[in-house]
Amino acid sequence: MPYNQLTENFDWVRYFENCPSDRSATGHAYTARIRIRHQNERNDLTVKIGVDGKEPLVVWNRPNDEPKPHPYDNSKELFIDVPLPAYAPSNWPPGYYHRWYVEVTDGVKDNLTAQIKEITLARLYHNPGNLTVGKFQTETYVPEQTNITVPDGGSVKVHIPGANPAKPPLAPQIHSSYTLTIEPGQTSVLPGNPVTLQGKLTVSAIAGQSSPAAGREIRIYKYIGDPCVNKPGQWAMVIMATPVNAPPDAGKIFTGSDGTYTASLTPSAGRHIYAAALVDQNGKVLASSGEAVVNAGLSQLKLPQVELYQQFPETIPGPGPIME
Repeated sequence: MPYNQLTENFDWVRYFENCPSDRSATGHAYTARIRIRHQNERNDLTVKIGVDGKEPLVVWNRPNDEPKPHPYDNSKELFIDVPLPAYAPSNWPPGYYHRWYVEVTDGVKDNLTAQIKEITLARLYHNPGNLTVGKFQTETYVPEQTNITVPDGGSVKVHIPGANPAKPPLAPQIHSSYTLTIEPGQTSVLPGNPVTLQGKLTVSAIAGQSSPAAGREIRIYKYIGDPCVNKPGQWAMVIMATPVNAPPDAGKIFTGSDGTYTASLTPSAGRHIYAAALVDQNGKVLASSGEAVVNAGLSQLKLPQVELYQQFPETIPGPGPIME
């Protein structure tokens, strides 16, 4: 829309401040991502999402179409992230007992069709075993079909994860949970000197019974703050230094038979926050430790006190009275 048309289309503006928040334990943790391409324009489409037997939520209903006047929109691509209906927490996860679907309708019969490129249902949750890295994770569900066609002037209903989901087993599934610790061998070092990080990984399949987890790879991460105060920082994996022509596992850290591990790295000057994590082959964080803080710099050394300023009298004569 051209700037010279703003005043004739809008008479008020509302703004929001974006800041970090924890929505994992609320209804806002349940969302959907929908991507559809129409051969004509996206405003021919109506999109609903819901569970069989319940009232669906309309998330797109031919905006800016008729009647006029409205801001002109001839985009063919519909790409939206939307909240799920309020009943999502009590109807999760999608599957045999909760038949989630997205229904797309083409409201204009013009010999042009649409194609559903993506449907993803997601839940954000907090993994209690992850204290730092991977603290918040997302479980996602997608339909079995891909590139689904919406007929000209018709509708299509897509179930997630599929039209005939398998019934879950009656026997409870036993999942292993991990606990990972970390602590620095030194909390203060000179820049260029190595620091040792050490900890232990234990595994528990039954409440109250844990044992050392041997032979598991541990990754070390460093916290990188964001310059924007409204954005959370990120945990970046530390690439361990290895000699030239070293074997493939030379830079990797593994737990011993007693579940313990040791890592050595050389921090630059400054304050550094490290954490350890156990990650599976798919990149999912199974456990992460608390924080280990290391300060590298001369300011961390015990130096004799030196008076670096001249003692002045309590009052200093000024140039004279201030003229009004």
